[in-house]
Amino acid sequence: MILEALEDYPLREAIETEVSYLEGSRRCDLFLDHDRLQLPVEAKLLRFRYDNGNIDPNSFARIFTPFPERSSSSLLTDTKKLYESEFGSNGGVLGLYYEKVDEEYEQMTAEAVAEKFCMDVDHWYDFQVETRNIAYFDGLQHPVHQQGAVIAWEIVE
Repeated sequence: MILEALEDYPLREAIETEVSYLEGSRRCDLFLDHDRLQLPVEAKLLRFRYDNGNIDPNSFARIFTPFPERSSSSLLTDTKKLYESEFGSNGGVLGLYYEKVDEEYEQMTAEAVAEKFCMDVDHWYDFQVETRNIAYFDGLQHPVHQQGAVIAWEIVE
């Protein structure tokens, strides 16, 4: 869907999906390759509610857990995987964050999630990420996930 939205973007042809990591069968979600700039990006859906509006008790772990599981990964572990990859220390992380209209948990704003993610990377790993942009959207047709933000982080040394 992201690539469809970028259809008229001048660099659209320079963006690939599911690019293989050289060291194994893992894949990087997005890869920008343009004018000697190569930027790998891991992306995750960041939502704390099911489609019916109930709180998803596992969503927090799918974003913030530092403990890799054999069959799944979190935003944190994907970021570490990207940092340690053959792509080098450059890279980005993209979060598609959804929030409920009139959300009662002020701690779960896009800004709070972005800040917590930066603090968690700093706490658990020997590198850092910085929030580069938070772009808000609203007016979606879904009954629960009508608004949110795209959060972009950059891996920094």
